[in-house]
Amino acid sequence: MLHELADITMDLSRALGRLALEKAAEGDAKAAGDLAVVVTRVGRALRQTIAYRRKIEDQVREGADKRAAEEAGIKARQSQRAA
Repeated sequence: MLHELADITMDLSRALGRLALEKAAEGDAKAAGDLAVVVTRVGRALRQTIAYRRKIEDQVREGADKRAAEEAGIKARQSQRAA
């Protein structure tokens, strides 16, 4: 879902950016400036979404690494007992 949200947010940012450029080309500086503020806010939302996704992925990876280390420790102790 976070990937989909990032895609939607990126598409929105592109569309707003194009619209801001069109308004600037038409000479409507106020509308272009207002849209530029919105683009900045959408960009921030996108960066937050990406950062949140990375945080979740890091937590999952750390959990998997911890479980793998614990399993390796258990196997090593079992091998020592067997020997």
